[in-house]
Amino acid sequence: MTSNAFEWSWRQFDELDDGAGGLFGTWRRRCKFMVRSLWLADFHRTNHAVLHLYAPRLAARDPWSTSRVIRPYLRRGLSVRGRMRAVAEHYAWMWAQVRRSVCEALYEGDAIELWGGLEAARLVLRAAGPQGREGELAIDLLWRGERVLSCAFSVVEASIAAGAAVPHDGPACVVGAIQGGRNALTALRELGHAGHRLQPTALMVAAVQGLAGGWGIGTVLVVARAAHVYSSYRSNRRRVGLDYDLLWQLAHARPHSAHYWRLPVTPELRSEAEVASRRRAQHRRRCALRLAVFDAVRDATAALIKVPAPVRARG
Repeated sequence: MTSNAFEWSWRQFDELDDGAGGLFGTWRRRCKFMVRSLWLADFHRTNHAVLHLYAPRLAARDPWSTSRVIRPYLRRGLSVRGRMRAVAEHYAWMWAQVRRSVCEALYEGDAIELWGGLEAARLVLRAAGPQGREGELAIDLLWRGERVLSCAFSVVEASIAAGAAVPHDGPACVVGAIQGGRNALTALRELGHAGHRLQPTALMVAAVQGLAGGWGIGTVLVVARAAHVYSSYRSNRRRVGLDYDLLWQLAHARPHSAHYWRLPVTPELRSEAEVASRRRAQHRRRCALRLAVFDAVRDATAALIKVPAPVRARG
């Protein structure tokens, strides 16, 4: 059994690794991979089997998707058993709720447009790919075809992601990251100017809320900065630059557990009375844009599932 597990893990690494960093770098990664894979052999094989059952095209296109459980996943500190349950629950939920043709398109690498109502800005849904450790799906905000912002998330049982102390709360949209694209600063500025100086992250938050509404998910959990899957990494490449806690507070989220904030399921807008009179016209345009994104994404994602969920009215 040990010999078979060793051979299987060895072959898995050969399929996954790109050989970057020369011989020393490759052997260093191989040793880490082999130790983790052999130590967690049963979980690793189960992860592999789940992906090949529910998403064989994704497993073929993105081999790392079959090895989620052997590295930190979704949030910092999630147990190996929790990782396995999160992977299995996400793909089981997608299989049961989302139309087969949509799943296949996503797993083939296609992007599904959710919104395109502001000059050259678009929102698309895709499989997370390289962001898969932070969530299995991603919403991308594009500007002139360039990805300027991305949000990675999974659909899992809330208690799995947030911790055993949190009571059963049904499926949740669990956001593991929002991050900007490489060299996207100029594009972000142009997008902000076109969007009445609204922060692009506010558009992304509205999109996540719209997706949850379209898919009939009543809980949106967003990762705290200290719980981000890369929060313990020291390298600049993995450093978490965005202040997630401040972002969620600005979106009126409330603490849910040690690891997550709970986001309102619909956009909560500032009252005009809180805005200086000279800025109220701009404030109304910003609010209208956020609500337009929410409505468009909600309607677009509702069309992707097998039985459309009842559309929640905005509170």
